[in-house]
Amino acid sequence: MSTMLSAIVESLDHVAMGVGGDQAPPAVVLWPDGERLWESVIERFVGETVVLILGDYRSDRMSGPAYWLRAALGGALDVELGARTPVVYMPGISRDVFRAAEDCPVAIKPLVHLQYQGAFWSQPNGKDWTPTAFLQNREKGLGVDVAQGSETTQVLQATLAVLLDQPVMWIQQRQLITAKVLNDLVQPDPVSILLGWLDDPQSTKARLAAAEWGAFVSSSKADYKFDPTKDGEIHAAGLLGKKEGPWKLVWLRYRESPTRYPGIQTRLRAAGSAHQGTLAFDDEARLDHQDAWPQINEQQEDSLRKALAAIGQMHISEARERVGQLEREHGSRRHWIWADLGECPLANALKFLTLLVDDQIAAPAVSVSRLTDWYLGGGWKSDDAALRALGAVSDIPDVSAVSSALTILYSGWLDQAARQFHDAVEANPDSYMSPPPFDRDPGTCLLFTDGLRYDLGQRLADELRTRGMEVDVRWHLAALPTITSTAKPALAPVAGRFVGGDELGPRVLDGGPVTAPTLRKALMDGGYQVLDVTEVGDPSKRAWTEYGDVDKQGHNFGKRLADAADRELTHIAGRVEMLVAAGWKQVEIVTDHGFIVLPEKLRKVELPAHLVDKRKGRCARVTEGQVVDQPTVRWRWDPAVRFAVARGAACFEDGKEYEHGGLSPQECIVPHLIVSGVSTAEPTQVRGLTWAGLRLRIEVAGPGASMDLRTKAVDPASSLIGSPVGIADGKATAVVPEPDAEGQAAVVVVLSEDGRLLAQQATVVGDL
Repeated sequence: MSTMLSAIVESLDHVAMGVGGDQAPPAVVLWPDGERLWESVIERFVGETVVLILGDYRSDRMSGPAYWLRAALGGALDVELGARTPVVYMPGISRDVFRAAEDCPVAIKPLVHLQYQGAFWSQPNGKDWTPTAFLQNREKGLGVDVAQGSETTQVLQATLAVLLDQPVMWIQQRQLITAKVLNDLVQPDPVSILLGWLDDPQSTKARLAAAEWGAFVSSSKADYKFDPTKDGEIHAAGLLGKKEGPWKLVWLRYRESPTRYPGIQTRLRAAGSAHQGTLAFDDEARLDHQDAWPQINEQQEDSLRKALAAIGQMHISEARERVGQLEREHGSRRHWIWADLGECPLANALKFLTLLVDDQIAAPAVSVSRLTDWYLGGGWKSDDAALRALGAVSDIPDVSAVSSALTILYSGWLDQAARQFHDAVEANPDSYMSPPPFDRDPGTCLLFTDGLRYDLGQRLADELRTRGMEVDVRWHLAALPTITSTAKPALAPVAGRFVGGDELGPRVLDGGPVTAPTLRKALMDGGYQVLDVTEVGDPSKRAWTEYGDVDKQGHNFGKRLADAADRELTHIAGRVEMLVAAGWKQVEIVTDHGFIVLPEKLRKVELPAHLVDKRKGRCARVTEGQVVDQPTVRWRWDPAVRFAVARGAACFEDGKEYEHGGLSPQECIVPHLIVSGVSTAEPTQVRGLTWAGLRLRIEVAGPGASMDLRTKAVDPASSLIGSPVGIADGKATAVVPEPDAEGQAAVVVVLSEDGRLLAQQATVVGDL
């Protein structure tokens, strides 16, 4: 189990490895600690690595003055260093002392030469590591947020010895390390000690002082009716799982933070398997608390896996009924502790299969208008449920089982919806109308993202709302055929500059095919700023930017797009938040097409090569004068040109799970999100920004808890000052530690208490 202590030792070992190549590894690792913040716990590292301590001579702890350390490292003393690279801990000595070697204190002069033979354990910015910095640093530390203020700093120092023993997973799951979080670690709490002992008996006993251990044994006998010194942890785990009397509270505490005690699962497994000896509870008692025993959950997952796989061989009506039965049998397991630990993936997938069955409505065989109303009114929820069911599982046997069920529950429904949509468009082609180009007024930024299906658009809207933005979800019909080369240029404000050609996409009037560079040039010529993924532009004008890889993920990974969908949407939401924070009045998210994705390969239909000029997965440009046996649509850029589209959920190429280009509600009815920030009485603004060398001073109007200086506004790891600094009375000051950063482009960001971006302003480090 990795703890903060072991993470620091690992970091020290990494420094000891050196930079590689032809350069020899360092002979020693220097640990400067100018503020003596690690001094109270340095003894904890003795035994974990080879630590020599600068200080008074003590042979029992390898401590001594500088000349003694030099002799010990040089082999002149009878000091056993072993094969590991030694670490020299220097309380009260910062790394800066070594930068001016000629002026360093006499007491450490014997160590000055070590900086040339060794390597410093320091922050990436060259500063001494502090406990706060190691917790916060996302590149070399644990990457968690720590509350600002003297209270947290003081409590962190007081509780550091306890914090070192906490699992890294538990630390990283805290949203914010505060004084309360730290105090809760060390408050007298018998339940916490009991759970800690169940998790790791040996380490807990070693950590407790004699008086604390005695109190724990006494309270265990009196309150929990077992003796830790005689009965052992498996017996105690059996009592925990039965949840009787005071053990019910212990279970509830464990239930609150199971990841904090990873070893308890092993004890419960052993207790659940025991049928004799000190553990003797009857089967009825076990059945009363099935949720306590991990092997019961595993047995239930195995049973559900087989049942879902069997659905693939059923008739649709039987399959739908079977899903309801399975939900009644397994749905409650989503509330078990094992679900919190990620060990009920099939029970989680079953939730979405149940939603799919409950919400699924057959597509009406009528007009494009009626089909659109049906899809927007709830048809899209079946797509969402199917994709979420796939996203709930990752292991190959689980994916196979869920895919088998979806083959019956979803694939036929999707194929029928696509056929109905085909028929409606064929019956009345003029009823299918895609929108005019998205030309907008100043103050609007158009954000194009490729392949945002309507259900993913709804998910993205939900994510944006949780970030405090207002979202209006609209829709339109994608240009035909639904491929990027055709539909993306049709959205552009400068679409009027393009005409049909001989390819799958248009060409520039009196020019060549529309490509990324030619589209960019046309947009700029049309008065639009074209922003790359880190730029925010001038919010008083108009802009076009592109972000997101949903379509790329789909083409690369097929149905495993389900794994990446939420991550991609989170990235897009972050980009939108960045633009809104920069002052854009409105951000409009537009997309070119949706997609179809099936748990099995799309059915292939034949389309002879001599009948078409160009071919994609679900569409092909028909050669003039040829006749094909698949539906055709008029091309958005030249109605005289016909494109064949695969009927139903089929494909002209073999082996595809994900595709687009055809006629289906999923590909054609696409979202259009209009996003704006929620106005407040006092918006946050950076009103004053001055540099004095590498010292930055800012003045902030409106809310703001802290500021940071970053090369990328939404990336905390790009900070040039290490971590955010607090804002007091509307003012903040920060120093860039690296002289080489002078002249570098950067962004000042103002952050809320929970780290949200409130405002930003571009600057140049050291700019006068």
